[in-house]
Amino acid sequence: MKQIHHPYTVWEDFQSGMYRAVPVDGYTEAAARLLGNPARFHEAATAMLAAWPLAAEHNLTNSDQNRRAWVGQATCCHALTVPEQATRLGWWLLLDAERDAANAVADRVIAAWEAARDLTLFEEPRSA
Repeated sequence: MKQIHHPYTVWEDFQSGMYRAVPVDGYTEAAARLLGNPARFHEAATAMLAAWPLAAEHNLTNSDQNRRAWVGQATCCHALTVPEQATRLGWWLLLDAERDAANAVADRVIAAWEAARDLTLFEEPRSA
């Protein structure tokens, strides 16, 4: 799949403060609670992808990055206003089984996002 680029200034995650530098103390456990609850994480990730189409397109068409991590970080920011730095720290509060479950959720929502756009079938984006 070929990556679709958008300038960071139009990414919904950037506009929502995902990359802001703040003290992370109050956010880390909130991120862990969301990521550690597969049903809630799936629902929130699906909502985030619908609400942030440009950021999703930019990040999920980049197969060279950790797309699972982006889904988790973006979901925590969208659902809870948690910056990505706190989500990364919250990840390590999870047990191995919880991390595996969160990765499985991310894989499912990424696969559904790709299938909805037929991106798994094409090397190049289709023309309109």
